[in-house]
Amino acid sequence: MIERSDKKLKHLPLHPGVYFFKNSSGNFLYIGKAKVLKKRIKSYFQKKDLDPKTLKMLAEAQKIDWIKTDSEIEALLLEAEMIKRYKPRFNIDLRDDKSYLYLGITWGEDYPRVFYVREPNLSDRSNRYFGPYTSSGSLKQAMKVLRKIFPYRTCKSKIPHKVCLWYQMRKIPAPCDQSMSKKEYRKMISALMKFLKGGKKDLIKKFKKEMKDFSKKGKFEKAAKIRDKIYALEHLHDIAIISDISGNIPKRIESYDISNIMGNEATGSMVVFIDGEPDKDEYRKFKIKTVSGISDTASLAEVMQRRFNNDWPIPNLIIIDGGMGQLNVARKIILEKAKINIPMIAIAKGPTRKGEKLFFAGRKVLDDVDFIKRIRDEAHRFAISYHRILRRKKLIGK
Repeated sequence: MIERSDKKLKHLPLHPGVYFFKNSSGNFLYIGKAKVLKKRIKSYFQKKDLDPKTLKMLAEAQKIDWIKTDSEIEALLLEAEMIKRYKPRFNIDLRDDKSYLYLGITWGEDYPRVFYVREPNLSDRSNRYFGPYTSSGSLKQAMKVLRKIFPYRTCKSKIPHKVCLWYQMRKIPAPCDQSMSKKEYRKMISALMKFLKGGKKDLIKKFKKEMKDFSKKGKFEKAAKIRDKIYALEHLHDIAIISDISGNIPKRIESYDISNIMGNEATGSMVVFIDGEPDKDEYRKFKIKTVSGISDTASLAEVMQRRFNNDWPIPNLIIIDGGMGQLNVARKIILEKAKINIPMIAIAKGPTRKGEKLFFAGRKVLDDVDFIKRIRDEAHRFAISYHRILRRKKLIGK
């Protein structure tokens, strides 16, 4: 086993990076990533409550080494590449039977989209897969940063179509309405894939050449956009920190809306935003069962009762379409059912149907009116779509 007094351990760097343990034969036992290499590696020799599997790995380890990276994002990507290449035994043993997450890109499509998958079909040549990544949270946070540099699409809709909520929220270039050409978009996704494979240096070199070429041709706007990408790639660590703290957006936001016409086929919707992004896998729809006639507050009460009877994650913020009446009803139910004082916001149209009026309950954790409105509008869209489905089924007798 590696001794704590090993001279090399005294010179651990205060940088992000990847570390790895090897046995006496030089085979990789375990590969991990670290925000700060010194802190992470020393923790193996300072903790007294290590689990049996980790203790077994350390007992076999004879050597520890590391590679510094410029950012946590690059550490995450390098870790995945090394795990794929060396297949360390303890990376498999220590995962507790949970599948690692992969990143997929539908390269076979004209406008490739990015998606996450736990069990990829690696023989499918129409898609490109990257990973496995040991931390799904770290991967999604990394892609949130990279999306600002390489604005990719995630929707399954065919191109062209109306711009999506992400486009509206972040105002980034997207191929949705074909404002970005197929050639330009695929070139950008190709650059993203190169970065994911660890080709940052080559990518920056390529971008610098393109920037000079555009400048020589007098295409200064295009040159400026590439300059910004170069800067972002060279300062990934700083951008990641800024992205992590900017906006102070609550981790999980749930938004609710009620839809009914003349009291018929009333429905409720719940949309979920994680780290400021819509997570459609978490969306829920409710067919109102106990309310007759038109009563948005009674319908909302039913939805909230049913939602908090489920063992779903507790939100950090709730946004409701409505005014003080809806806010008070929802707050009362949540306090009774969840026994938690969850911050809430109700958003209603102004007296002249122009502008938006916000009503707060609990801590004011968010006051960005445009952002709140977009989340509310997404809940409204989702409720309306379900309402129309139910009405259509009723009309055709299904």
